[in-house]
Amino acid sequence: MDTLNRLTLGLYRVAREKANAEFQTAALGLIRQALPFNGFLWRTSLQTLEGLLCRREFRCGDVSDRAAALSSDEDVAQQLSGPAPTLRISVPQPELGLVHECVFFRAGDDDSFDPQEQLLCEQLLPHLIESQAINRLLGVARLSSQHRGPHRSLGIVDSNGVLHYQEGEFGVQLRREWPDWQGPRLPAALCRALLDDNQELFVGRLLVLTRLLEDDLLILRVRPRLAVDNLSARQLLVALQVARGLSHKEVARALGIAPATARNHIQAIHDRLRVRNSAELVEQLQLAGY
Repeated sequence: MDTLNRLTLGLYRVAREKANAEFQTAALGLIRQALPFNGFLWRTSLQTLEGLLCRREFRCGDVSDRAAALSSDEDVAQQLSGPAPTLRISVPQPELGLVHECVFFRAGDDDSFDPQEQLLCEQLLPHLIESQAINRLLGVARLSSQHRGPHRSLGIVDSNGVLHYQEGEFGVQLRREWPDWQGPRLPAALCRALLDDNQELFVGRLLVLTRLLEDDLLILRVRPRLAVDNLSARQLLVALQVARGLSHKEVARALGIAPATARNHIQAIHDRLRVRNSAELVEQLQLAGY
């Protein structure tokens, strides 16, 4: 139990201290101190009706030729069952429809994993997966440290559009826009916008979603659609200038338009947002994160 407690605390410390790209290597270095191994394979797969479909894979140490040749649709345990002793642990995440398969293996034929080591892995690996999720969210917090506006619900998605972690009402917000969505892959319209068309902003009927890139992951922030989102691109630009304290004449000069046009835009913005002055306009913009 002391070993488990020490490693668990160490994993959460690594989650706080390491960058996203460094976490897995650092975490496995910590585990290796108590559980020696020559190679490690961490595969995250999507549970489908046809079986497991590999979405992400991480390798560490001396991965044998047989392990290196693994195809994404074949079973890890079958292919690694051979001369080299292996230890395979499967950790499901039913709320996301994902399965994590972690395989430790050693080079020596007689260097098998004993029951105590297997028990340690079974107890530790859920903490490894959770600490990685925390590490990713801390990375999001660092990326978003200058972001204004209300807290957004967060989601972490891979390059195939599969949701790996969600926080707050992320799933609830998506189901308001797409009532039939169950996950873990994002709705088709969202995948097209964020992955195929490489958009950084998606404005739906009921939600607004923004995208950040962190290594090979997409960090998604979602919020309800607000009145500000109904402004045209030109109106939003004018509103942002007014929020900076510019008069209608200064807005006109900054945007190269006539003062009367600037004044008309400002009046239309006030009418659409139902605000009476610049202070109320600033409040509306801040609610939307501007």
